[in-house]
Amino acid sequence: MRLCRLRFSRNPDYELFLTGILPRFNSAGDRFVMTGRPAPDTVFGAALLVGRSGSNAADILYQDKTRNVMAPSWTPAGDRILFGIGTYNLFFNGFNGTVFNSADRVEGGAQLAIINADGSGYRELTQGPSNNAFPTMAPDGKRIAYRTFGPDGEGLRIMDLESGRVTTLLDGYDNFPTWSPRGDLIAFSRVVDDDYEIFTIKPDG
Repeated sequence: MRLCRLRFSRNPDYELFLTGILPRFNSAGDRFVMTGRPAPDTVFGAALLVGRSGSNAADILYQDKTRNVMAPSWTPAGDRILFGIGTYNLFFNGFNGTVFNSADRVEGGAQLAIINADGSGYRELTQGPSNNAFPTMAPDGKRIAYRTFGPDGEGLRIMDLESGRVTTLLDGYDNFPTWSPRGDLIAFSRVVDDDYEIFTIKPDG
């Protein structure tokens, strides 16, 4: 599968390319993972793609024709990949989905999943009606941070991978958590007065 497709540019000094969504390199820098796009005339089937640096090709590592993959990220060791899986209609439908209430935003729920870098060992880490996404693993490889919203509240959560225990980190309109290299801080975005701002917080809250 080709990664980059040349598109028209208004500025002759720049070339524009259409590629996968939300690419992330592994720690070695030799591979990257990203979200593909749904097939034409559908809003489902966006796949998990893995490519090699310097290549214009990627392989489908995982695909569910009834749901979409969202925002993959590597584990620190580079042996596994975390991602969200669900409808994510507001994202893949160009934010043209209709939202009349908070239940519409939840879109029936979405889960966090993990898979080995060779495509084996797929399993879902969460369950239930909430919409979960944007998982990121701590440098120690033992915890993940992610955002959620739904019947169980909204904000950022931390999951202990060994026990499955989930703790509430924040309960605001928060998203896109990312661990610092030392694991002592988590950066994230929050909506404040109808504007997005960047914050940090310690993992203990």
